[in-house]
Amino acid sequence: MVLSPSLPVCLAADDPAIRRGAVEALFAQGYDLVLAESFAELQDLAREGVALAIVDPRLPGLGTPPLDRLRAAPALHRVPLLLVEDAVREALRRPAAAPALVGFMIEVHSQLAGRAMLHLLHKVGETLYASPELDATMAAVLRSVGLALPYDTGTLFLLDSHDRLEPRAAQGYTLSESRQRSFHVGEGVVGWVAAHRVPTIVGDSDMDRRFDGRDDRSSRSLLAVPLLAGDRMLGALSLVRLAPAAPFTETDLVLAATIGSSAAIAIENAHRYEQERALARRLEEVDQLYAHEHDLVAELQQNNRIYASVVRTVSHELKTPLFGIQGFAQMLLDGTSGPDDVREFAAEIRDNAVRLTQYADRILSEDGIQRGRVALELGEVELHPLVESVLRSLSATTLGRHRLVNEVPTGLPLVSGDHDKIFQIMTNLVGNAIKYSPAGGMVRVHATAANDKVEIVVEDEGVGIPVEDRTRIFERFFRVGDASTRGISGTGIGLSIVRGLVELHGGSVWVDDAPMQGSRFHVCLPQAVPSPTAPAPLIEVA
Repeated sequence: MVLSPSLPVCLAADDPAIRRGAVEALFAQGYDLVLAESFAELQDLAREGVALAIVDPRLPGLGTPPLDRLRAAPALHRVPLLLVEDAVREALRRPAAAPALVGFMIEVHSQLAGRAMLHLLHKVGETLYASPELDATMAAVLRSVGLALPYDTGTLFLLDSHDRLEPRAAQGYTLSESRQRSFHVGEGVVGWVAAHRVPTIVGDSDMDRRFDGRDDRSSRSLLAVPLLAGDRMLGALSLVRLAPAAPFTETDLVLAATIGSSAAIAIENAHRYEQERALARRLEEVDQLYAHEHDLVAELQQNNRIYASVVRTVSHELKTPLFGIQGFAQMLLDGTSGPDDVREFAAEIRDNAVRLTQYADRILSEDGIQRGRVALELGEVELHPLVESVLRSLSATTLGRHRLVNEVPTGLPLVSGDHDKIFQIMTNLVGNAIKYSPAGGMVRVHATAANDKVEIVVEDEGVGIPVEDRTRIFERFFRVGDASTRGISGTGIGLSIVRGLVELHGGSVWVDDAPMQGSRFHVCLPQAVPSPTAPAPLIEVA
């Protein structure tokens, strides 16, 4: 195969005899030629692009030492240089061939062939490494060989774990539609090159015993090269030319082997890329598994904490009334109490039983909200009288230490909601405000309307809520555990019920600091849509 440069050769000489002899010799070999008669012209032509500069050291403007001057010129930094020696100058002046001229032409051809080979290998490299994936790389190997060698069909075989060469990529035909088969190492031509680790040529498939065609296809020339990554056999590459095409040559074999070496590296890199990608996918799966397990462990730990909190809370909330019932019942059983004491003990037993019933009702209510079993009976709710009823019902629990203030405007827009559920929301919030203001103070309820919403605020002057606990106080059974709340009884489900009921209404609830001290709970609920009014009746006027 002849590798012809795509750029012309530049001859730089002002001696007419040298130019004439060089033109005859180079044109005879098929080279495209441009001429320069000075160092300045040479640099101009080099800027336009030349494959090789053949320079007479006596070129006008060049100076000495000529090679150093040439290499110092920026326009010639990327141009191969060949100086015309004295013996070659004399040979170019004479029409007859001379040994010096023969050597000169060999050197010209070597320079240009080397440059063409570097250009080809660069293009091959661009093709081979365009994609890191294995299938794309194997297809690129066959395309890259086609840049240098014409062939009819090509097949790339990879060695599997059973020492079989499996066809993995093809050019000139489709693997899925062909009868191409795999080969054991040592079997057929590709098996031969894999076993001996050297490239080979089959000049004529009818004459070479290594060729295992097993069909009646026409005679062909076959070239096969092993694909080696260091000492590791990766596979083999086979190229076929069908008759009457010219058979492959030794030059073709060297070129294919050179490309095969680069192809083996590319395939090895693609193998590693596939392995790294598979490993990355596996690691991602493992990370996701560990993350899921971590979430499960965190959830179990949280459930354990909730369980422990529930046990403590339930034990406390149940023991107090049960102890009361047990004690008063025992005194009744002793039979030593008078009629007045019996009535008093019975009232205490009843009150404690009511407390137990209310506690059970709160637990069931919260569970129903969590499970989505609570339905709303929506209507138009006026907040001022509702809040007034809540404060009146809770006034007996203040023991005279708290001042309950209703500042909800009487003309506030109506709220769309379930009256009883909103009453329960406000009872829980105001009850909490009283409970967590053990020193007393004002509990103030006020409200405003804006943007089709009504915001209700319950504000106290109590112990307040630490910032770090504000995102959790609406969780089931969560209670603030600092010194300020120690000794204050509670179930830890009141605020969870509040949040569930508010969200059922399509609203929101949050908490922040009161202006002076204490806490401020905000409940935002939707306004009721005004009902259309009936038109006034027509009155006839006589």
